[in-house]
Amino acid sequence: EDVLLSLAGEIEDEDSTLAERQEARAERFTGYSGKRASESAQALDEVERLAAMIPPGQPILVGHHSERRARRDAQRIENGMKRAVMLFERAEYWEERARSALLHAKYKERPDVRWRRIKKIEADLRKAEKTIA
Repeated sequence: EDVLLSLAGEIEDEDSTLAERQEARAERFTGYSGKRASESAQALDEVERLAAMIPPGQPILVGHHSERRARRDAQRIENGMKRAVMLFERAEYWEERARSALLHAKYKERPDVRWRRIKKIEADLRKAEKTIA
């Protein structure tokens, strides 16, 4: 036991409640979401800038000196759109995680949930005492 205490140190009460920790977690996730949303907007702006240089309906002129650049621009536009969509979906994911963190904290604060958790801990304690005896 002394070895464990020397390794772990003193165990003290938590400084924050579950709700406070989940709220901080939700804020962190909201920050992630905002960052991904702004990156998605930047990627979309880049795609729109590239697409604005090509006249609407302009085909790739096969054999023309502009063919390589036109194909490269088309590939960049496609990749940029994929990136913008991926970042937007990731922003939605983090927003949902933030919402879920807050809902989970509210769920854990319900009296019936706490009561069941206490009952389970008491049952585990009785089982451990029975095993030791």
